[in-house]
Amino acid sequence: PQVGCWAGLSGASSIIFTVSARAATLDSMLVFVTTLAMLVFVVGGMAKQEKTGVTKGSLVADRTEAPEPTSFRWPYALLFYALLGIAVLIKGPVGVALPVLAIGLFLAIVRRSRQAETASDASSDGRRTGRLIAVARVFSPGNVFHTAWQLRPITAVVVVAAIAVPWYVLVGLRTEGLFLQQFFGEENLGRALKPMQGHSGPFFYYIPAILIGFFPWSVFLGPSLIEATRRIRQRREWSVESIFALCWLAVFVGLWSIPSTKLPHYVLTAYPALALLTAVFVDAWIAEPARMNRWWMRNATLTMIVVGLGMVIALPIIAAIYLPGQWTLGLVGLILLVGGGWAFVSAERGHPRRAMATFAVTAVAFL
Repeated sequence: PQVGCWAGLSGASSIIFTVSARAATLDSMLVFVTTLAMLVFVVGGMAKQEKTGVTKGSLVADRTEAPEPTSFRWPYALLFYALLGIAVLIKGPVGVALPVLAIGLFLAIVRRSRQAETASDASSDGRRTGRLIAVARVFSPGNVFHTAWQLRPITAVVVVAAIAVPWYVLVGLRTEGLFLQQFFGEENLGRALKPMQGHSGPFFYYIPAILIGFFPWSVFLGPSLIEATRRIRQRREWSVESIFALCWLAVFVGLWSIPSTKLPHYVLTAYPALALLTAVFVDAWIAEPARMNRWWMRNATLTMIVVGLGMVIALPIIAAIYLPGQWTLGLVGLILLVGGGWAFVSAERGHPRRAMATFAVTAVAFL
């Protein structure tokens, strides 16, 4: 529950969510149905397995229960693909492709990890070679086929087609094919092949885009990803969930980095995964502050203070040039200055919960 609370706070009080919620686009709806579909998979495609007498090397070694991929129960699969059918109506083929690929990658990784526990894939001899072999086996034809079949592809095709195809056929008939040509030819394929309306960028475009779009919570992004990686390597609590969130993040951001046309809100559906990873880190830091590097919190709060100071100085100058009479915009930076300062002091005095509460209130007030 605590992780869920922090995830909700960090997601809802980030810049890109506020901008997208006020924009004349369907991205907020896409985030809703995609995230809900991910939840349906977790409920209907994962099961809590008792872990009694856990041996060394198991995926989760310090937990009485751990989520385990199970057969995707048909009612949940039906609801899952119905939601993705709505996503196809909203955004086109990527509405179903990205969630399925993310979950498929997760299942493939976890399945190979489970097999490695009972086999001798990662023996003490040649450990690095064993890891490379394990990674290669994740993408082996047999593992890929088993994973794809586990996701009920026939149900996927039937349900998604039943929801999306009738509308596309109807709108195609009503517009004499013009809508289909523009939507699939220009808005989907065209944007992938060449920059549209000057919206281009390098392959790493979404790294700075996320640092700005997820602000102010992006100050925890580095530590959150480092901790998630350590959690998986050490097979600590939340390791399976961290794999799931990282697969979600990697597929959505990685595949959107390939098309030539790039806009910050294209990866909006990956932000719930960012929020979950951040929330796990925040919750762990509150529970065990001594285990975390003190410089992480110092760097996070100092970054907020520096950004606030920069806004106080820069925004009145920018406003004088482009928005005469709106110099008061710079006062928004004072919220970050005061809030970041108080969070810094609270953290240094050993009050992590107060520091994070201050940070959350500052984020909401700033937005």
